Amino acid sequence: MAFSKEQQQAAVSQWESLAPHIEDHVKELNETLKANTYVAGTGVHTDADVKVFKAVLPLATATLVKDVAANRHILRWIDLLQNTVPGLSESKLALDLDAALPREIKEKPKKKEAEGAAVAAQGKKKDAGGAAEAAAAADAAVPKGKPVDAEAMAKAKAAKEAKKAAKAKLRAQQEAEAKASQAGPSPSMIDLRVGYIEKAVKHPDADALYVSTIQMGDEDGPRTVCSGLVKHFPLEAMQQRYVIVVANLKPVTMRGIKSSAMVLCASSPEGKVEFVNPPAGSQPGDKIFFEGYDGVPEKVLAPKKKIWETVQPHFTTIDDFTAVYREEGKPDAKLVNKNGEPCKCSTIVGAEITAGMKLVSKMTNKQGGSVVLVPEDADDLWTLYNLISKHDEVSLKTQRNVRPIGSSGVPIPGAPAQKKIVKLTLDVLDIDFVASERELRIKGRTLNALADVPLGSHHTATVMLKESVKVHKDHWDQHYDDLVEAACSLGSKAEVGAIVLEEGVSHVCLITDSMTILRNKIEKSIPKKRRGDSSAHDKALDKFLTNTALSAIRNLDLLNLKAIIIASPGTLAAQLMKIIYQEIDKTGDKELIRCKSKFLTASSSTGFLQGLEEVMKDPTIKKQLADTKVQRNVALFDEFTRHLNNDDSKAFYGEREVEKAVEIGGAVKVLLITDSLFKNDDVQKRKHYIDLVEKVKHDAGEVSVFSSLHDSGKQLDQLTGIAVILNYPVPDIEDDDDEDDDGVYVSD
Repeated sequence: MAFSKEQQQAAVSQWESLAPHIEDHVKELNETLKANTYVAGTGVHTDADVKVFKAVLPLATATLVKDVAANRHILRWIDLLQNTVPGLSESKLALDLDAALPREIKEKPKKKEAEGAAVAAQGKKKDAGGAAEAAAAADAAVPKGKPVDAEAMAKAKAAKEAKKAAKAKLRAQQEAEAKASQAGPSPSMIDLRVGYIEKAVKHPDADALYVSTIQMGDEDGPRTVCSGLVKHFPLEAMQQRYVIVVANLKPVTMRGIKSSAMVLCASSPEGKVEFVNPPAGSQPGDKIFFEGYDGVPEKVLAPKKKIWETVQPHFTTIDDFTAVYREEGKPDAKLVNKNGEPCKCSTIVGAEITAGMKLVSKMTNKQGGSVVLVPEDADDLWTLYNLISKHDEVSLKTQRNVRPIGSSGVPIPGAPAQKKIVKLTLDVLDIDFVASERELRIKGRTLNALADVPLGSHHTATVMLKESVKVHKDHWDQHYDDLVEAACSLGSKAEVGAIVLEEGVSHVCLITDSMTILRNKIEKSIPKKRRGDSSAHDKALDKFLTNTALSAIRNLDLLNLKAIIIASPGTLAAQLMKIIYQEIDKTGDKELIRCKSKFLTASSSTGFLQGLEEVMKDPTIKKQLADTKVQRNVALFDEFTRHLNNDDSKAFYGEREVEKAVEIGGAVKVLLITDSLFKNDDVQKRKHYIDLVEKVKHDAGEVSVFSSLHDSGKQLDQLTGIAVILNYPVPDIEDDDDEDDDGVYVSD
C-alpha cells in the first residue's frame, strides 16, 4: 500500500502511541504488515518499528509463535528487523522462515458461489432509482394503435411489476426512516469518520482556537475546523495526524471563520484531554460507528432535534481506553471501524467525550443576537453569570412549584404544591452566583405562558448542569465573544492543585482561572500528646495524613496539572509530601512517579482556604507558577502595588486616570480590570470599558481580566476595579486641572 509522506509521518506517530498497549492491537499490526514491509508503509524502518518491535517481542515469544499461520506477517517483520537493525538481535527470536511460515493459502470461491455472488452484485444495481426506467420500458413495450402479441404483453407486465416493486421499496425506506425518527436520537444518526489533519494554525483572532484543514473523504476536498485545543496540545501535535471527526454538525462561525466539523477528544473529570484515535491503517473518510448502531447518519444534525446533546453524554471510555456508547440496561457498544477494530484514547478511563461547555448555536452581531450553551461545571456557571445581564431573555429548564388544577380550572385550595420541570423564557431582573454552593440563580418575569405558569409571573430559576441555556441580548459586544470562546475551549480549566492543612483538617482543591474549587475535605480527631506517651497522637496523625495523600492522588489529575501546592503551619506540609511520594511509589506508575517534581511546599498560618491567599504571594510559589493565569494576575497586582508604593508615576487606578493613560498611545504596559465592571447594567458604561480594552490591545499593551472570586480580583475591586501599569513614568496624570468650570485660573 503506497502512503504519502504526510500519511507515513502520521502512521509513525500513531504506532508510537499504540506501542505501550500493543497487546490490544495485534490483529491491526498483522493486517498492516500484510500490505507493508514496515508499520508506517515506508521503504526503511522507522522509530515506530523499533518501539513496536520491543513491545511485541515478549508477546511473540510467549504466544504468537504458537499460531504461526495467523501471525505470519508479524513474525516475518520481526525476523526482518532482528536481522537488519543494529541493537535488536540481543533477544533474538528463533525462526526458520522456510519451515515455520507456511505459504498463505487463499481459498477461491466455489463456482456456484461465484456465480451467485455475480448475480447478487448485478441485482444490487437495481433499486428505487430505476423506477423511472422501468416505467419507460413499460410504455415502450406496449404498441399503440395495434393489437399486441403475447410476448409484448409479458414485457409490459414485467415492467409494471418492476415499477411497483421499486415504489414499494422506496415506501419501505421512508417508513423505516420515519420509524427511526420517532424512536428518538441514536448514535447511528451521527456521522463519525476518520479525518486527517493536513495543517493546523492558530486562529488569527482567537487565542484559544486552532484552525485546521482536515481531509474527511469529501468530494469537495478538505474542510476547515476550529478546535479549542490550544491549552492542551502544542501546535506541532496538531500537524499531519489522524483523528476522528463529527462530520454532520451544523457549521458554526467562530470569530469570523466557519467551522464545519468537530474533532473528537476525551477528557478526564479533572480536565486532562486526549485525542480519540482511529485504528491503525485508517484512511480519511473511513466510517466509524458504535457496534449495533451502523445506520445511515443524518445529513445535518438539526439543532432543534437535540440529537448530539442527547447522545453525546453517553460516550465514555472503558478500562482498555476504548471509546464506548453506554446506555443503562444495555451492554457497552464499542466505537469501531468496518473491521471491528476499536478506537481508543491513550490513558483515560471513564472519560467524558465532549467539548467543555458546549456551544450548541450562536447567531450574533453588534446589534444583538442569541447563543445556546450547555454548562458542564461551576466554571461554566460563572461564565454564564458574567454573560447574562439585566433584561436579557433567558430560556431554560427549571423546577417550579405547581398546585394541582381542579375541574373549575383554578388551583385546588389547600392542595400541596408539586415540583415540576418546565421550560421558561425569563426577562432577567436579577442574577446571583453562589460560589460556595456552585449555583447560578436567575430571577425574572416569564415571557411565555404555560398551563401551570401564567404570563408575567415571577420566577427564580436555578440553572441545571448538562441542560441547554439560551441567552438573547439586544446588544452583543466583543467581551461576550471572548467569554463564550474561552468557556467553550475544550477540557482543563484547572492549572494548579492545592492541599491546605493543619492537624485534623485538610482541603484538596483545584485553582482555576475563575475560582478555587474544593474537591474534598478530610477531617479526623487527633488526640493530644500525653507526657511520655505520644503513640495515640502519632498514629491518628499518620492515618490522617495518609487519607489526605490518597485523596489528593485520587482527586487531582497529577499528570495534567502544572503544579500541586502543599501548605500548612509548621512541618505538616513536608510530612504530607513524604507520604504522598510513598503512595505514588507504591503504584509503580512511571508517569505518576515523574509527577513528584510538581509538588511544592509552603508555609501558611491556617489549614483553611484563606491560607491559599498567603501562599500565592510566596516568592518560590510565584516562580513555579509564573505561566499560570491566576499567578500571573497575582504577580501583576503585586507589581502594580509596588509601583504605587514607590510613587514612581508608573501605576494609576481609577476610571479618570486610566482613561488619560490609555489616551497616550503606547504608554500602557498592562491594563488590569475586574470582570465585575463588565456586569454594569449601563450599556454605554460597559461599552466604554470594552473600548478601553480594545485601545490598549491596539497599542500593543496587555489586558488582564481579574476574577472577582479570587483574592487579587477582590483587592482590585476595592481600588475601583480598573488600573494600569505604564511603560514609562507619566507624572502629570494625577494632576488636578488648575481651571474651574468657567475656565478661570484659580491660585492659592
